[in-house]
Amino acid sequence: MWSEREREDLSVWADRLQADGEPLGELVATSLLAEAVAQAEPNTATPAQRYGHKLTRLRERVHELEARVRDPIIAELFADYPELEPSWEHGMVVSLRVVEHPGIPPSRAGDSVRKLLRLPVARFLRHVRVDARMSGPLHHQLPALLAEPDVVARPWSVVLGQAPRHLRRQTRLAALAPDHQRQLRALIDPDRGLRSLFLDGARVELPWQPGDKGTRKRAAASLARRHAPACTATRMTRLSRALWDPSLRVRLQIIDTLPLIGTEAAAFVAELLLVERGQLEWLTRVREVLDTLARNPEIVSAVALNFTADQTRCASWLAASPLAVAHQAVPRIEAMLACLRARGRDPSTDDDAARRELEAALLTIRRRNDERLRWRSFDPRSPTSQPLLARLRRWLRD
Repeated sequence: MWSEREREDLSVWADRLQADGEPLGELVATSLLAEAVAQAEPNTATPAQRYGHKLTRLRERVHELEARVRDPIIAELFADYPELEPSWEHGMVVSLRVVEHPGIPPSRAGDSVRKLLRLPVARFLRHVRVDARMSGPLHHQLPALLAEPDVVARPWSVVLGQAPRHLRRQTRLAALAPDHQRQLRALIDPDRGLRSLFLDGARVELPWQPGDKGTRKRAAASLARRHAPACTATRMTRLSRALWDPSLRVRLQIIDTLPLIGTEAAAFVAELLLVERGQLEWLTRVREVLDTLARNPEIVSAVALNFTADQTRCASWLAASPLAVAHQAVPRIEAMLACLRARGRDPSTDDDAARRELEAALLTIRRRNDERLRWRSFDPRSPTSQPLLARLRRWLRD
């Protein structure tokens, strides 16, 4: 989960499911409890020493519930569709990618995706990507599927076609083909939670405030105030859309708010890292804000534990962030690399660039960690430090 607010929303969702007698609710609640126990920081003992037996029992219960609740869903919706690649967290699907496989029609998985979007397990589906190009049937079907009334999924980001490697192109909704406009207009209500929409690498401007530039500037000032309402889902959606307003003044007002909203800012990092061109004032401010966010351990931890395979710029950013929290991303990066290697090389996709970026970030994090361990023996505050002469001898020997 990206923030404490989202974790609380998930806990409330689990309570609702349990009240309805859904076993998924117990899975989510038990998984959240196991995570809380694992992250506990007692003063006198490590979590494993103090909570070892309790944590073990909780994790065993999570595995039992996954076999009973999650595995049947996987067997029904994903087992026969290798092109569907879901990511799971706390028993919920948090991201879904429809990979373009040679010889497999892109529309084949349409029914499976339609079923998934209606299940409670998709309530916190945050990122959806369809690799098929604009001529693909699922490329056109997905917006209509997301807008159907009985769909529970509320994705933050929808990527249709090529994943963005930079934010150099932005298009207006009115400039799209009429059929695309009709399908996408059902998703633009901020209450639906859609923050970003990409069509073949180009970001589509999503409305956040009706009116001219002056009206939007006043609305941005109100949205960015310190005493603005709490970080509700709708406010975060409007902030995310306003961050890419055509007006530079509006964008600067919004970006200055990010360091003030705590871990909610973590979800903004991935797109800010794609900024490479634009007005000098905007580029400078983006770099300054990213540096500020990188000094917040909670934000770095949230990015390390939640970024997706389409957001590989985050891996490079994490590699330069404080090592104590950036190191949490290593298992996630290793899993992404394993998935990319298993998929093989396909020149028609952008997987090679993602693979290179992930490998470079992993190498940097490991090198920094090795250096930290090597030089820790010279720190007199370290409990593993030795007398100076012994430390020098060992260092010269190594």
